Amino acid sequence: MRVSARIDTSSIPLPQRYAEYFGFAIPHSLASLLDRTRAIKTVSWESSSQQETGDLDLYDALGFYLTRNDFRYGGKTPPEVFVFGHMACDGVHYGYINHAPELESDDLPVGYCSPMDSEAISFVGADIRTAIEALLWSKIQYDEDKRDMVMAVGKELGITLSQERFDSQYIIPRVPSGWLHAMTADGIGVLAEKRHFGSYEQVMELPPYHIKEQEAVFESAVNALESGPALALVHLRELRWSSTIYDHDQEHIDDLMKQCYRRLGREALCAQLDIEMGSFPAWRN
Repeated sequence: MRVSARIDTSSIPLPQRYAEYFGFAIPHSLASLLDRTRAIKTVSWESSSQQETGDLDLYDALGFYLTRNDFRYGGKTPPEVFVFGHMACDGVHYGYINHAPELESDDLPVGYCSPMDSEAISFVGADIRTAIEALLWSKIQYDEDKRDMVMAVGKELGITLSQERFDSQYIIPRVPSGWLHAMTADGIGVLAEKRHFGSYEQVMELPPYHIKEQEAVFESAVNALESGPALALVHLRELRWSSTIYDHDQEHIDDLMKQCYRRLGREALCAQLDIEMGSFPAWRN
């Protein structure tokens, strides 16, 4: 049987208000996808098991609800994550991963954060298109009865779903010549010019943080700040991901991270820390 349903696009902001709504200038790829979603009037699909009727909301269409960038969890949403969507379950949220806002990029990788878990930020897609493909495919895996509907929505959005495309992997950014990416426990890592890491040997010789005194790690960050702000940031990210030290020295860590970001020319990431402290300053209390 063939049935139709209307997608409710009332929660999608008008194109000229995207930046105002999200709190940051979204990449063109996401704006284009939202424009296409707004333009959809009806979606038809085949259902062999049951008749599907009623309206499709934004979650049915895209696999997430839109949200502002201040949807953040203290210590669990890294500054490099620019949030644009959430699942409305256990605080799970999605965002672009922008390691170095000073670099121009047509698109950025997408990750998701599950603040109730201890796992690192997880990879969703190398760009918004592949991320939406992955999210729509996951809906099929969760509810096989929705397959025809999800496939139809994907077709309307110009997205062809293919399970083979979605392999779990780390969030690895494009590394320009003369730069270095050092991975950290939060799954984001630090991307910067090699000269900002002090010496390459220092990065390669970083000890496992679980066997090192936290106070010593903080001291290492302070000592590295002047000559290697990116190296200092590696230390601080590890501390920030540790809930114990984050609760105890939250302001000290964040203030020092801001100093690192400023030395790297990343005022946008300083602002992210300010947003986080104003949204969920004590979510674990």
